[in-house]
Amino acid sequence: MRASKILRWVLLLSGGVTAINILILYFCPVLIPAANFSVVRLTFVGLLERRYGYILISALLAALILGGSVGVKKNRVLLPCLNLVLFLGDLIGAGILFAVNLLNGLVNTLPLSSGVVDMVVVVLSVLYFVQRTKLIRQNKNEAQNI
Repeated sequence: MRASKILRWVLLLSGGVTAINILILYFCPVLIPAANFSVVRLTFVGLLERRYGYILISALLAALILGGSVGVKKNRVLLPCLNLVLFLGDLIGAGILFAVNLLNGLVNTLPLSSGVVDMVVVVLSVLYFVQRTKLIRQNKNEAQNI
């Protein structure tokens, strides 16, 4: 279960960086790379339009990422599955934004670094779910043989 340990630490690191980025962005406009880009964008829009509901949603998404790390540690399925959906959506959004910026002649590293972290989390999540299904099948076969 090496993939689950790596996934747990990557989710913990990504959720921590995202939560710290929300706090830093609230007080001064500095962005930390490798944070979840969708959450950062939602926080930025919430601060610009003075809609603090967006910031609350951003904080809940950061808590979801951190909770996914706990879910992986306790061998749960729901929170890692929700994290997989969140990171797939973030990967698509960051990829589209990076492609649009690249076509306009700009190179923005924030979507690029977020996309790399998203790809790592997606691959590790798929490996985690494959290992879980193999373990469930193995336990089911052992129960039938007894």
